[in-house]
Amino acid sequence: MTFVETIYNELGKTHNISTADFSTDWLKQSKSYYTSLKTRNIDASNGALVNLLNKLDEENELIKNKNKEQLKHVVVKNSALADKVAFEIAQRSIKQNMASDNVKLKVLKKVMYDTVMVQQLVVLF
Repeated sequence: MTFVETIYNELGKTHNISTADFSTDWLKQSKSYYTSLKTRNIDASNGALVNLLNKLDEENELIKNKNKEQLKHVVVKNSALADKVAFEIAQRSIKQNMASDNVKLKVLKKVMYDTVMVQQLVVLF
């Protein structure tokens, strides 16, 4: 079973989504993307996983902002899935040696800078 299949199955425990919806709404790909991956037994691209991670975070924020107590279990599960996806993306970049140590350091600095800037904006508003 591929990584994305595992995530789809886990997501299916808290969400009623079709493979087409998973492809278009969660992975931001064509509606047959996930079924094509599954048939060929290959995994989703890094870009599709980043889209998935963004969708998980977006949904968690919506639930938190609506303050829906009955949906807190979805936030917990989404957060766990988001951690798995983030770890998978990190592992792929290390395995494939996609960037030099210098580039990795620059990316990390940028992510940290952006995170601090967002936190400061949240405090201001």
